[in-house]
Amino acid sequence: MVTLNFGLEDFKVKAENYNGADEKSQYGHYVNIFTNIGGYLSMAIFEDLRIGNLIEFDRTTFNYDFNQNKEILLSDIFEDGVDISNVIKSYIKENMKFPLTEEILEIGVVEAVNANNFYFDEYGVVVYFSPEGLKWDDYQKWVYVPFELFGVENIKLFN
Repeated sequence: MVTLNFGLEDFKVKAENYNGADEKSQYGHYVNIFTNIGGYLSMAIFEDLRIGNLIEFDRTTFNYDFNQNKEILLSDIFEDGVDISNVIKSYIKENMKFPLTEEILEIGVVEAVNANNFYFDEYGVVVYFSPEGLKWDDYQKWVYVPFELFGVENIKLFN
């Protein structure tokens, strides 16, 4: 999961391009571990290449429960009956300044919840929210939702 996974030729081309780039360029492959406690692991692997007008950025998430020896789905974090989609949708409507219609918001939240493309720490969950047709940079596609909005008593990880 965390080793370099570039094909050799692709890696050579990118490395050569980066070597001749200006000081504003970036090239990285790194891992952020957000949670590693009580048998739970939540992390993201980042690939970041920025050379002039070439921008390639990829974030791969990984969530695992070592107690049950299985990957964690977003629904596994919360007690049964918690309306995850509604909490995320309400948070986006109240706090994010995205130009969204109600229909696009609904579709985007359903996609975010079902894709299980998320990571979490002790304070909240970050979900990938990218409804088709909207234009924004990669960093704005990740929405942080504090656990308090779900009700701390509804978070399985804390019980």
